[in-house]
Amino acid sequence: IRLFEIGSRFRYSDGEIPALALAMTGASIPQHWSGPERETDLFDLTGVLTQLCDGFGEEIIFEPDTVDHLVPGRTAKIQLKVGDRTITLGILGQLDPEFANARGLTGSAAVFVAELDLRPLTTVAGHNLQATPVPRQPSITRDLSIEIDEALPAAQVRDTIRAAGG
Repeated sequence: IRLFEIGSRFRYSDGEIPALALAMTGASIPQHWSGPERETDLFDLTGVLTQLCDGFGEEIIFEPDTVDHLVPGRTAKIQLKVGDRTITLGILGQLDPEFANARGLTGSAAVFVAELDLRPLTTVAGHNLQATPVPRQPSITRDLSIEIDEALPAAQVRDTIRAAGG
């Protein structure tokens, strides 16, 4: 499961601010269809956030931190390095299992979450942000299409491909 939401966040200390919330849990998406399955971890979430900040051409920094509802040692403050300034964007980490269970998240997989204040991203100078349409066709790493006689055993086709491919 991969969820995100962009919207207004309300806090007594900050008032209403634009924010991004992310949550990830369950099996990770493998780099390639033939890759092994594994559970989502903290590095999957930091990878998403790194990609987001790369889009702004800025460096992201993760500093260890503690938050009551996140697992100690699996929690970090998210900062953005803009020129000679370092701006705090938010927090990320693994949701404490007891906290998650108390709120109805009863699955056995770890839940990783992040929350970012979007105001600093709007002040990064020199960026003209534009939305682009989603491509009609999904991206692919490889595409292989072969036509063979249906009487040919699949094992022979596989072995031929492996021998030719190295």
